[in-house]
Amino acid sequence: MSDQQTSAPPAPASSWPRWSTRIALSLAAIGGMLIGALFVLDTPLGHRLMADQIAAYRAASGLRVRVGRIEGSLFTNLILREVNFSDPQGRFLTVPETALDWRPFAWTRGVLDIRALTLRRATLWRAPALKIIDPKAPLLPDFDVRLDRLRIESMTVAQGVAGARRRVDLAARAQIRAGRALIDLNGKLGGRDRIALKLDSEPARNKFDLNLRYDAPKDGLLAALTGVRRDVRARIAGAGLFSDWHGWGWASQDGAPLAGFLLTNKAGAYRLTGQVLPGNLVPSTADAAMGDRLSLDYAGVLDRARINGRLIAVGAAFQMTGEGALDLAANRAENIKLNAVLTDPRRLLASAQLTGVSLIGTLDGRFANLSMPHVLRIDRLNSGAIAAQGISTRGTARWDGQRLTLPLAAIVQRLRTGNPQLDPRLDGAKLTGTVLLDGDKISSDALVLAARGL
Repeated sequence: MSDQQTSAPPAPASSWPRWSTRIALSLAAIGGMLIGALFVLDTPLGHRLMADQIAAYRAASGLRVRVGRIEGSLFTNLILREVNFSDPQGRFLTVPETALDWRPFAWTRGVLDIRALTLRRATLWRAPALKIIDPKAPLLPDFDVRLDRLRIESMTVAQGVAGARRRVDLAARAQIRAGRALIDLNGKLGGRDRIALKLDSEPARNKFDLNLRYDAPKDGLLAALTGVRRDVRARIAGAGLFSDWHGWGWASQDGAPLAGFLLTNKAGAYRLTGQVLPGNLVPSTADAAMGDRLSLDYAGVLDRARINGRLIAVGAAFQMTGEGALDLAANRAENIKLNAVLTDPRRLLASAQLTGVSLIGTLDGRFANLSMPHVLRIDRLNSGAIAAQGISTRGTARWDGQRLTLPLAAIVQRLRTGNPQLDPRLDGAKLTGTVLLDGDKISSDALVLAARGL
């Protein structure tokens, strides 16, 4: 029997070329649709759709923006016509023409790339009233920013916003990229208003330069926007390294010195030394305690808006130390330990003689709802025929942003009134009740004095 030679079945044709072709065609179709969508978006119809989307968006702060018309290309150079900015109270700013030269596709790399932004012939009708959304938000964005040129040309501030009608011109540039913040701003805000800032901050290169000029006359735009109706001037400057920086600053109000200080940073440890001359900015009681100047010395660390360290304050009538943290973003005190001594009681109570007045307490809570557990001691008090020794009280005071509520639970070791029949019963007397301090007014609904046999 002869051998039979069998042939193997033919190998099936590979399916990969067919699938690769289909994938390529699908990708090409998707790309074509995207290009077509972008092309449609950059037409008058697309511009109108974009303007409608902008108008429909309402920020959590209450800000709304309406654009009358978009001209040019959305992807390079465009002009926005009749832009209106509104807050919950209505329109506050109109800009007839806004020119924008930008590169939107840079956003795919996490970069906001604006080559030029110019606002022309804007009108500020009033100061905006926007809501504060997140006081803990970072000071700098978490993406890169390139702003080569920002110009505000011939902006009109309407009459009544800051007195007479005025013209504002401002030029600025900024870069926040790869850990570097570079800001250069120069603004002439009409009249004598002026704000200028130069900042070059780059931790990686251990570089930090700062120069700020702020001039705000009481009848100017800055005073109207901030609500401070005084002539205020300020200068802050410094140069050096992040690990070894030296700066200074001063401020004046109505032509009189307001504050002056020196600031240093040694490898993250900050030191501020200076004086504040409050003038008539504080109530008369606080003014009497401070005198004509308040000396300050602070040493600690600063992390964003959180200050943690030790402060020494010395006024004409007191010395105080405070140790703890302030969260300025959350408007909160965090267990600040206070220790204060009254060095010149006559400035506060001219009709009485006080010696050995001291206060130990702790500040905690939001600025508008502060609590202060404390112990207050007075060694001696003489007023007319009354002489007291060893006075002490403890409790938790409350500050609501306007008034101080102080509970009294005072014990007097020895109290003399000049009455031989009454005085033996007054040793160890207790005074309880609540005292309310509202500005310069002190009041109490009920104070109870308890003594032996009375």
